[in-house]
Amino acid sequence: MTEVNQKERAARAWPILVDVALNNRLITYGELARQLDIHHRAVRYVLSEIQDYCLLEKLPPITILVVDQKDGRPGAGFIAWDVNDLEHGLALVYEFPWAAQENPFGFASDGATIQSIADAIVKRKLSPGDAYARVRVRGMAQQVFREVLMKSYGGRCALSGYRTPQLLEAAHIIPWGQATPDQRIDPCNGILLSVLHHRLFDLQWLRIAEDYTVKAVFTNAPVQSPERELLEELDGTNLRLPREQELWPRPDFLRARNKADS
Repeated sequence: MTEVNQKERAARAWPILVDVALNNRLITYGELARQLDIHHRAVRYVLSEIQDYCLLEKLPPITILVVDQKDGRPGAGFIAWDVNDLEHGLALVYEFPWAAQENPFGFASDGATIQSIADAIVKRKLSPGDAYARVRVRGMAQQVFREVLMKSYGGRCALSGYRTPQLLEAAHIIPWGQATPDQRIDPCNGILLSVLHHRLFDLQWLRIAEDYTVKAVFTNAPVQSPERELLEELDGTNLRLPREQELWPRPDFLRARNKADS
């Protein structure tokens, strides 16, 4: 059975909700389902994608516009705003310039998924720059970047070997704000790390040398702390690298990072 591409559905639902917002009105679950040509019970999965995106990007809760026909209120899956203060939430949505916002799910209009784009990058069938030009929206690009690193590192933290997906994050070598479009979702500009190791890396308590050895920086680490003990264990060890060398972190990216951190 083919898995439903909820982001493709979200790509179609987004302009519908934007039109509803621009016209200061509401839409029922049934009406949205009919416009999307799906069962009304499946609408919640589409709205979940849009709701999560708005929460991530700190946008007004546009899914507040979708209501039950019986009571005119959002359903139980709506968590983006206090349901006891719907009037304020609606005002924020109606006042927001949605027409200036790009459809964040537009990349999926032709059926593409985060996984398929990431897979194409890892297999070098699609360049990171071309992929970023397609995804464009930061929140979606970051999802692609994480999936790229999950595939590159086999779902394992490059420092600890942890494999729990919920604890793994995509760490940029050259930070997002300083990276070029080509670098932002390039596997060679990232390292898959656990939440803790990512934080240590961002705090500059851990550095990765150009030869992929780990260098611990004890200057700011609290004395006699679990964190310091962890740093001592990692100091001088080697980064767990992807199987394919073309996916390894680029030494010049590491050099630039370490120079900036000095």
